[in-house]
Amino acid sequence: MRKVIATNLAKLGRRVSRLRGGEGSTIPGKIAQRVDPDIAKSVTAGFDDIIFISGTNGKTTTSNLIGHILKVSGRDIVHNIEGSNMFEGILSSFVIQKNSKTKIAVIEIDEGSIAKTFRHFQPTKMVFTNFSRDQMDRFGELDTLVDQIIDCLKDQDISLILNSDDPFVRRLAKAGNDAIYYGIDAGIYEFQEANMTESKFCPKCGKPLDYSWIHYSHIGHYTCECGFSRKEPKYAITALSSGLSLDMSINDIPLKTRVSGDYNAYNVLASYAVLREIGLSEEEIIEGIESFQLSDGRMQYFKNDNQNAMVNLAKNPASFNMSLTIGHNIVSEENEAVSYLMALNDYGADGRDVSWIWDVDFEHLNNENIDFIICTGSRAEELALRLKYAGLPKDKVSCNQNIVAATEQALKQSVHLIAIPNYTALTPMHRSIEKYFKER
Repeated sequence: MRKVIATNLAKLGRRVSRLRGGEGSTIPGKIAQRVDPDIAKSVTAGFDDIIFISGTNGKTTTSNLIGHILKVSGRDIVHNIEGSNMFEGILSSFVIQKNSKTKIAVIEIDEGSIAKTFRHFQPTKMVFTNFSRDQMDRFGELDTLVDQIIDCLKDQDISLILNSDDPFVRRLAKAGNDAIYYGIDAGIYEFQEANMTESKFCPKCGKPLDYSWIHYSHIGHYTCECGFSRKEPKYAITALSSGLSLDMSINDIPLKTRVSGDYNAYNVLASYAVLREIGLSEEEIIEGIESFQLSDGRMQYFKNDNQNAMVNLAKNPASFNMSLTIGHNIVSEENEAVSYLMALNDYGADGRDVSWIWDVDFEHLNNENIDFIICTGSRAEELALRLKYAGLPKDKVSCNQNIVAATEQALKQSVHLIAIPNYTALTPMHRSIEKYFKER
């Protein structure tokens, strides 16, 4: 009886929240747990598979791709597609979406919420994309974050699906769980950003890793004299090409995507690995991949007869560097002038510490034909200062803290626009760009 009351009140709370202009993505979980403290255990019971997707970059795209493929194949799922990836938002998805036919849950989970969520329920499978420095005031150094996750995973009956090309993710095998690996073959493709922005030291013994191939940042093929090394993946990208969309082969099986941005290859591969592990056929997966389009401000491309724009979330050095290097090639031909709109907020969900911008390779922009750069958000001035020290001409850079106004200004003045917001800046910027192109 208590569960029924909790569920009904949670659904009512969601409707009220939406009527008042909110998203209603976390309030149902808060209400349900207040009424029934054991609601998490009851609403997560009876599933064949509960799949968690976590990591620094790529978890939203991977989660959305897995969810899309399952829906296209006719499965009824629970999915926190609205993006609320902390415990209350995850619980809300189960409370609102579960019905008698639902046997699979696809859950994006914030790295910092794993411990709290595990106190209430655990997944059957857990996918990790990658780890890089992100919101250090919340997570601390990478070694600390990885150790905390290992502690959560120990003694749990959870199958791990790990990116073998990331030594930090590879280290999670220390938890002792069953694990399968995915990765990209060496030498088949040169990523456009291959700077080492994270630690190149062995996470096991602390000595320098020996890389035989680097895809980008610290992601690649590595060994250490202590015996720690990249594991041979069960699922591998064996061919890869990138233009406005990615074409690839996974275990020599060719497939085409409608996804741009070469680092999204890992998200496609992770999705493929998960879905094969839960029993989907190659045909079902390929059909879903080939019909999937990005629509949430992750490497999303807009175009009309006179103008185009690319928007991509960037919340740490690795993702920002990717946006800088890939964006130019997506929106413009060689030597054409491009414009940039960069947003930096420092609210709770972003992390208060924005010192990570000093590790972004803004110096790379000196090699581009740039029309203008607009900095926006609560820390726009710090971003402009970083660009000054990167050597960008002062007359090319301006500040406008109002994200919507800055976005409208950039769209009015640009032909080829690259928009790079961090977490809380994404929604207002994305909505403004989407509205602009729909009206033209």
